[in-house]
Order: sequence, then structure tokens, then C-alpha cells
Amino acid sequence: MTLRARVDINENLTYGDLFDFVDLVRDSDVSPDDVVKQIRADHHGEDLGLEAFEADVTVPQVRSVVLYGYEVRQLLGTLEEIIDSEGDARSALGALTRLRKRLIGLDD
Repeated sequence: MTLRARVDINENLTYGDLFDFVDLVRDSDVSPDDVVKQIRADHHGEDLGLEAFEADVTVPQVRSVVLYGYEVRQLLGTLEEIIDSEGDARSALGALTRLRKRLIGLDD
């Protein structure tokens, strides 16, 4: 399914808004080489400047993942280990790799 994503450019626009827009576009079938569609503001033929960015994006298929209780406990233990080591995740790479495979369905 294709949707039109839009981010309005105004005084309340945040980097977070831009990041969300770019992430949505990046996760769809838009090529990095595609030109960004720029919407210009217009009042009775007078160009008022840039109003928004738009892109047609595809909604990815979402797959439900069920984690068993022991998997959730393993994940929490792994996260605690990483936090306790001030973000150093090297010792948890094996557990993180297994969890990633589980979440994206490579272990089916």
C-alpha cells in the first residue's frame, strides 16, 4: 500500500520531525537518488517559499513476533549487562545476534 508522507515546514519544525520523515521514506522503496518533492506555498500566484516536503512511501508488511518469558528475561539480562558496562555491548554480541535473528524471523 502506498501513502503520501508530508512534513510541513514552519516555525515548529524540529529535527525529530525531519528524522521521522526521512526514516519513513528510507524504509520504503524510495531511492537515495530520487529528488525530494518540495511543495511551495502560494497565495494568489505569489510564491511564499517552501511549505513542505512530500514523498510517496510504501507501508512495509509487519509481522508479529511473540517472545517467550525466558527470551524476555534473557533480553532484559543482556540489556542490564550492557548498561552496567556503560554501553559496551561486545560481551553481549552473541545474545544480541540471536535476538536479532529471532525478531526478524531468521530462526524459523
